[in-house]
Amino acid sequence: MTVGSLFIAADGRSPWARRYRDMVGMLANEAGGLENLTELRLSLIRRCAALILECEKMEVQLANGEEIDVDLLARLSSHVRRISETIGLDRAVRDVTPTLADIVAGYAAKAAASAATASKPPEGPPVATNGASRAHPAPQPRSDALAGEETPE
Repeated sequence: MTVGSLFIAADGRSPWARRYRDMVGMLANEAGGLENLTELRLSLIRRCAALILECEKMEVQLANGEEIDVDLLARLSSHVRRISETIGLDRAVRDVTPTLADIVAGYAAKAAASAATASKPPEGPPVATNGASRAHPAPQPRSDALAGEETPE
């Protein structure tokens, strides 16, 4: 009896081998986890991962300016889609853009927070009720200095 990758004679340390293992793990997690998969479903996940890697290899070649068989890439992509549907890996669309109501609510929350901090009394030494600071009393004019001076008009 063979057990998974032991049947395949491969080193397993190349970047593509690591990517394959990662892809199988990701797809298995999306399908409910390894412990919940039948052998048939796990086999389909391995096939899907292999086809995805072949597509990625072709895309690297394309990005490097090399010629690729576009028809083969399209057929591989189609196989990936069909296998993923069979496995039950459906593409779930998530809207990540905020709505106008979310944006308005965010601005309202910021404005409320700013108003709350503006209405708080400033922190620091206590202020006397007559308006003079206890730490630094306001200077009082001297009456003798003003007596001899004339005020300009």
